[in-house]
Amino acid sequence: MLRTTLCALAFSLASSSAHALTLWSPSVSVTNVDNSLDCRIVNAGTAPITVLFEIVDGDGAVVADDTFEVPAGGARGLNLADTAEAGHCRFSGKFKRKAVRATIAVMDGFGRTISIAPAQ
Repeated sequence: MLRTTLCALAFSLASSSAHALTLWSPSVSVTNVDNSLDCRIVNAGTAPITVLFEIVDGDGAVVADDTFEVPAGGARGLNLADTAEAGHCRFSGKFKRKAVRATIAVMDGFGRTISIAPAQ
């Protein structure tokens, strides 16, 4: 009985840990150079996470990237401004899929959202 309980506990702890994960957004187009492409993630978890943000163009080339530590309950973003570009966001790190909300957005020159889509 004790062995079964310990095995179940070990499995439960192992399955709840964060693993390396990559989320991809759909591709969007920015057609006005006054607008920008914005990759954003919210950490809905209880511990900080480190995330590599990449903006990838239609040819698969990384045109912008940065790594951020996102505090629990916090948000971080990477922005590609002053360019007419089609691309998508890639978010990589050791975090739980259910503990983050990641998006791609097209923003106008005043920081207002024109369109937004979730990353999966």
